Amino acid sequence: MSDRALDPAAVSAAISQQIAAIHVESYETPVKGAVTHVLEDLVVVVLDIELSPIEKRMIEFGRGNLVHELRHAVQTAEEPSFTAVVERATGRRVVAFASHTHVEPPFVAEVFRLGPAAPLPREPR
Repeated sequence: MSDRALDPAAVSAAISQQIAAIHVESYETPVKGAVTHVLEDLVVVVLDIELSPIEKRMIEFGRGNLVHELRHAVQTAEEPSFTAVVERATGRRVVAFASHTHVEPPFVAEVFRLGPAAPLPREPR
């Protein structure tokens, strides 16, 4: 798919919707909002999330590190699914992925580094 054929708003919306759906399926907690920024070779997805009751409890007891560890493990396990979403939507290969969960306020940042854009097909003469 050539970059000329991509509607940036549609690409961002598709990525937000699909990443949020994977998140909801993985954690069984709602996503309050999602926004995706597609930059030249970077895709950043920010999800406003709700922590689960047990995660909130762990934070209350000063064990927020356990919440970070568990969420990091889940995000790592979901990397292939997240990557597939971004590659389908952008038509470009994802060469790196980073994820971070912030607990107060609760949000997740998913960052995808894109490989070089494929050359555009040559126009017939």
